[in-house]
Amino acid sequence: MNTECDFFISYNKEDKQWAKWIAGILEENGYSTIIQAWDFKPGNNFILEMQNALLCCKKTLLVLSEDYLSSEYCKPEWAAIFNTDPTGANRNLIPVRIAEVVPNGLLSAKIYIDLYGATEEIATKKLLLGVSDKENPRKKPEFPGNRQKVTFPRNIDNSEIYCFNFDLNEDNKVKPLSVKTKNLLRKWYINECTEAFQIAINDKRIHKIKDNLSNILEKIQNEDNLTIAEEKQYNLYMHVLKKCEHETALKVQACIFFLKDTHLHAYFSLSSYLEIYEIIQEILNFDYYNDKRKKMSDLNYTGLDFTIYAPPEECNNYFSVPIENSKLDEIFGGTTMHHIFGDAADLGSKLLRDVVVYYYFFLAEEIITFKNLNIVDSSKMLNLFNYQIGLH
Repeated sequence: MNTECDFFISYNKEDKQWAKWIAGILEENGYSTIIQAWDFKPGNNFILEMQNALLCCKKTLLVLSEDYLSSEYCKPEWAAIFNTDPTGANRNLIPVRIAEVVPNGLLSAKIYIDLYGATEEIATKKLLLGVSDKENPRKKPEFPGNRQKVTFPRNIDNSEIYCFNFDLNEDNKVKPLSVKTKNLLRKWYINECTEAFQIAINDKRIHKIKDNLSNILEKIQNEDNLTIAEEKQYNLYMHVLKKCEHETALKVQACIFFLKDTHLHAYFSLSSYLEIYEIIQEILNFDYYNDKRKKMSDLNYTGLDFTIYAPPEECNNYFSVPIENSKLDEIFGGTTMHHIFGDAADLGSKLLRDVVVYYYFFLAEEIITFKNLNIVDSSKMLNLFNYQIGLH
């Protein structure tokens, strides 16, 4: 490995998937890379391989995350390169930020490539532009005064889309809203919720499963036989991974439907982006595979069916929601079991808040699970107040 190489990818083991993605994009575009996951083989001397990689690579990319910045083993890797180019004139050290972190100390002066929150398409463009030695094209943009406010959806450069990023921990609960997403959500709300947006969910469960699977997947790729224990582990992890990925996709789509649902925004009199976020939290914390099933079998809950008549051709026409009996009795005066029937609005705003999460997941299922894409054009389906209520 003495041949001169373009980039050495320095990363923490928790960010291996990111590092491999970065290396893959670079190699697909004609660059050469050295990355531990691909180039350090069993039996090699790790210290010597690292030394050789740092010496033979023209530049080093740092995959910046909390894990990287806090790792005692990663610091010597960038410190050695920093000393060869302390002013940054040769750009020997290029940080690539993948998480909401702020580099401190000597790294705080380094301009980084910011991939945090970007879609894959935008991240690819940013990465390739950031590592290129070509100057940015010095072209004037369109005259700002010509731009008019338009409503969602609109045809614009993807780099202008608001990207709301949410992080789920290993317990499937949403982490506190990041400052960047908070600022974007506030700005989006002040602009009357009409700007184009995207939802991105960083699910810690998925990252952990993929990390646990990495050695097995590498053996499969190399066409090595798996042990019986590895076969069982692979089947288990892949089953859980598919469920997590499916649930996360549903949550993304459910959030999109909610943010576009001006009917419900008006009905609940949502008056700030924080109130918007409260419902997003309920969607993100929803346990898709367990919550509804447990409650529907609980005698303390009554199942309500929300149905549209006549059934639309493009998708299913009803969904069910478990509601606490005590809440129904409070609304209907104890006559719940015999007299429920009417419009969704009859439940009142307090009880309807228990319904909306199931409603958005129902719509998301039509898109993600059943591929009924025409639902996005159905004004009937996208208005909860078109539904009628009956007992399950």
